[in-house]
Order: sequence, then structure tokens, then C-alpha cells
Amino acid sequence: MRFHKDATKEQFKNEVVKNDHSIVAYGFGVIGKTVLPFFLDEAGLSDRIMFIADVDVHKQGESIKVGKNSIVVQAPDKMKEINDNFVILITGSRYEKIVEYLDACEWLKDTDVFLLPQM
Repeated sequence: MRFHKDATKEQFKNEVVKNDHSIVAYGFGVIGKTVLPFFLDEAGLSDRIMFIADVDVHKQGESIKVGKNSIVVQAPDKMKEINDNFVILITGSRYEKIVEYLDACEWLKDTDVFLLPQM
């Protein structure tokens, strides 16, 4: 996992567009529910989000409108099934445990991870 803690919105957008990445958002708290849809729409990236990952089983299955699409909250293990190039966009302000979890996932070793609350 390559963690880009201090990346700007433009750096994130450039990385996604330049490398034709899809996006998996991680976290469906306040920022994930309110800021994420606006952020992706403003950046012109609404069509690139695949799903939102969250470990809270009570949130899994919920959905949110992002652009013209309804995006569903899934278990983080769903990322194992992705064959496309993707980046992870952490939406939580208390991200340390998320980063720790993602860093322990060997299958994410070449995945770029960005932090929305820092942008």
C-alpha cells in the first residue's frame, strides 16, 4: 500500500485520470455520506467510484447517490474481487486504524491510498 497522506485534490484527480483508475471509498461515516459525493462530482470523478467499503455490517447494503449512480456500501473484502486498477480514498478523519488494516492486506501492496479529509 502506498499511502499519500498529504496529497491534494488535484494530485488525487491527476493520479486517477492519468492511470485510468477506478475508486473505492473507504468509510461510510459523516464525511463519506456528505462530503464524498460532492467531492467526486466537483472533481469530475463521480463515474469512477465502484463502491464504498466499510467494516460496519449495519452500514453494508446501504447506498448513496454519487453523480447519477447509486453506490452501495460493501464489506472491505469485496476489494479482493476487483480486477481493474483502483485507488482507495479514505473518507474518515480517524483514519489510523483503516491505514493499519489496509497496510496489513498483502493483496493491496501496490494500491495507492489517499485521504479525503486532508484534501
